[in-house]
This record gives sequence, structure tokens and C-alpha cells, in this order.
Amino acid sequence: MRRLIHLSDLHFGALRSETLEPLCALVRELNPSMLVVSGDLTQRATRGQFEEARAFLAQLACPRQVVVPGNHDVPLWNPWQRFLAPRDRFDAYITGEAFPTQSDDEIMVIGINTARSLTRKNGRVNATQLSEVARRFRSAPARALRVLTCHHPFVVPEGISARERAGRSDLALAALVEHEVDLLLTGHRHIPWVSPLGTDVPTIHAGTTTSSRTRGVENSFNDIIVEHDQVIVRRFCWRPECSRFELASDETRVFSRDITGRVHG
Repeated sequence: MRRLIHLSDLHFGALRSETLEPLCALVRELNPSMLVVSGDLTQRATRGQFEEARAFLAQLACPRQVVVPGNHDVPLWNPWQRFLAPRDRFDAYITGEAFPTQSDDEIMVIGINTARSLTRKNGRVNATQLSEVARRFRSAPARALRVLTCHHPFVVPEGISARERAGRSDLALAALVEHEVDLLLTGHRHIPWVSPLGTDVPTIHAGTTTSSRTRGVENSFNDIIVEHDQVIVRRFCWRPECSRFELASDETRVFSRDITGRVHG
């Protein structure tokens, strides 16, 4: 059994600070095998905000981490840095890996960067990235769960325009199906949901875990339990009346795995 904790949109610099200590305590209690953070660690990509984010990640006491940048992790008001060195601070404080990867005999998690200097909001993926992801997944053990994470969603909930997806999302979705990726973990919109991609591949979208910019939905994070024959996706939501994250039992989703280990929505 493996457990993934999926956080997103932390937004150090625009925090709901009262969530931090209870979150750290609960994550340590859950004792995940891996931690996934799908972008927007900071609000304005300042050195101070990245320092706070790095210290927070260390407090979670989970050494196996896959962390990717979001559009807020690219400097907005410094044109030179935004266009010539957009990842410098993220690389210096969080990770310089272009494809952060954690893998063992039961699971492989790969992260890609969809934040771009020229796309202020929605992000983009490219064929070179997808080719490298495919190469890495080919090296995974046959039954290992294959998980891809990025900041910007390739699918959006019903009622939201497809223009809100990352650029080249259709290319990415076709590649996920071709290479039998089991789960896609994303962030960005601050609204959690779990939905199929129109195929057998579920997308698990995280809300904002610690930001004050909740867009009318309480802060939350995803708890993903990987078992031999199923994947269980649970959501913990912030309860301000008791100052802690609690399991939302009505938000649990269960996906079956076939004999080859693949997930079916």
C-alpha cells in the first residue's frame, strides 16, 4: 500500500495562516509515502515567499516529494526575470529538476512544468515534455501506478469553457491514454473535483490547501491511497469552527485496478 498526499495552491504571501500548523500535524500523522504539490507555492514568487514555502515543505517530514511550479511561481512584475529566468527562484529554493520523479515497485509519480512566461494564466504543455514523460513511464515496473502531476488542468468541470485548459491539452490527453497513465493530479482553479478524462484515466484536481483566495470553497487537500486492486481518493477539508482539517466522507471516490494494475474510472 502507498499513500500520496496531494496539496496545491499554497500561495505563501496570501495565506490563511491558521491552516498551516494543523495541516503539518495531520500530514505527519497520515505518514504518506510521497507528497505531491501541484504548483503555486507562492503568491508573487519573491525570495521571502519561496523561503517560507521551502521551510513548510521540510516541516511535513516526507522526504519523497514531487513539487512543480505554477503560474504564480513565475515573477510577474520583473520582466527581465519573467522572460529570461522564470524558474530561477523556484529552482533555487524548491527543486531544479525539470521532471521531478519519485518511483518504487508500486508507484511512479512524475511532475512537469506547465507554467510559461508568455501565458500569464492558463499554461501550456509541449511535445518534448510528453516524450520525456513517456520515456520515464516505460521504465516503471509493469504494475506500478503511473501518476502525472502539473499545475494547469487538461480538463475542466462541466460549465467551464475549454479555453480555461492548458494549451495543447488534447495532445497531452492523447499521450496519457497511449502510455496508460493512471492518474492526473492538477491544481490552479482552487476548486476540487474528480472526473474522468473521457477515457479510463481520472483527473484529480485539488483545491487550494492554504490560500486565503478560496473562491467560496473551503481549503482542502487530497489523500490518495493506492492498494493492489483499487485507488481510494479522499478529501480533507478545513473546518474553521474547530480549526482543523477533517475527512469529508461524502467526497470519497474509489477506482478499481485491473490485473495489469491499470486504473479504470
